[in-house]
Amino acid sequence: MRERLSALGRIGGEARPAGFPPRPRDHLTAQMPPEFAAMLAGMDRAIAEGAEDRTTDVVQRLTGRPPHGFRAVADREMTRDG
Repeated sequence: MRERLSALGRIGGEARPAGFPPRPRDHLTAQMPPEFAAMLAGMDRAIAEGAEDRTTDVVQRLTGRPPHGFRAVADREMTRDG
């Protein structure tokens, strides 16, 4: 097994251990039209630059409590007993 993992295969120009499946991105690249890939990349870039950064009052209206950030909720749940 060690020899198999240490042997390198070449997939998509990137060294990958032999026997490992291709990355999902490699599979999609082979099957996705370039124009569609460019549109998705543009959407990802816009989101990363803040195009979807907005807040609403929905949590406050539905729960009667102010919303909390993900980190605060995760910290609370990780320290909860039970």
